[in-house]
Amino acid sequence: MSTPEGDGRVVGHSVPRDSVIVRMDADGSRCSCSRASVCGSRQAYEERHG
Repeated sequence: MSTPEGDGRVVGHSVPRDSVIVRMDADGSRCSCSRASVCGSRQAYEERHG
């Protein structure tokens, strides 16, 4: 999946924060991203329903 920091793979979820943990393909580091920022269907939903 594509994140603001680059491409990676989802390796975990944080339900209370509505975020995902992504392991970056380039160097194996991890970052936390809001689910809405990395999930295409969620982005479309947010645009329609604010």
